[in-house]
Amino acid sequence: VDENFSIENILFNDSNETKMSNKVHSIIPLLKKDQQELWYLLCEGHKLVDIATKLNISSEAVRSRVRKMKIKIKKLYQEKYGDFIN
Repeated sequence: VDENFSIENILFNDSNETKMSNKVHSIIPLLKKDQQELWYLLCEGHKLVDIATKLNISSEAVRSRVRKMKIKIKKLYQEKYGDFIN
């Protein structure tokens, strides 16, 4: 487990975005179950290659799923809160 890596670091570059982070956490239950699992694995600090092994898929498939998950989170965030995540 990579302690320095978290999905929050990917989505939120500034520590002043705590409120946004909390909003995103409220959206996670709206994701598909496999996206929720991926989110939690990333939040726990697992490396992409370790996630790929655990899910028995390629590292590129994990990267693709992460991209799709981020798009979904941004879309749900906009629908729920009316503003954008960069």
